Amino acid sequence: MSLYQFAAVVDGWNAAHDTEGGTSSAPTAAEFDEAKRMHGDG
Repeated sequence: MSLYQFAAVVDGWNAAHDTEGGTSSAPTAAEFDEAKRMHGDG
């Protein structure tokens, strides 16, 4: 796992466990791919 993938996983975990934002859900595969791109992987 690259550092970029790890950063994307952390973002997804934070989004899925957000207690202040109201609705929490795991990221979709497309959202995960976008997070990886945003962090420089892919």
